[in-house]
Amino acid sequence: MAQQVRVPAEQWAAYDWQGRAITRHRTEIRTASGFRAGTEEDQERLAEWLAAELCTRAERKVDKELNAELKKIRGKDAMLLRVAEAALSEPSGMVRRVIYPVVGGERTLKALAAEAAANEARSS
Repeated sequence: MAQQVRVPAEQWAAYDWQGRAITRHRTEIRTASGFRAGTEEDQERLAEWLAAELCTRAERKVDKELNAELKKIRGKDAMLLRVAEAALSEPSGMVRRVIYPVVGGERTLKALAAEAAANEARSS
């Protein structure tokens, strides 16, 4: 840092970063460069902007990664259709206890099977 502001490292290290001089120097630097001291409102606005920006970017990244993962599995509609058909053809025991609750019931599984069949027909 000392090199960037063209000050000997010893002077940089000896500078009083907590005293009155730093307060005065910050004011002089802001005045010379046309800036002002940040307010609490500035901090709040910056935090809101950062949160929105970062969340949006994170969501886009997650969406992109999920879509990439989904695209990796070839023939997933056919696989889903076979799983749904198998579950619907033998809906007793494990299927009724495990699969139906996960997908929202037999009616939902039938709708999933129909959608998978339609998607499979379109892609063939």
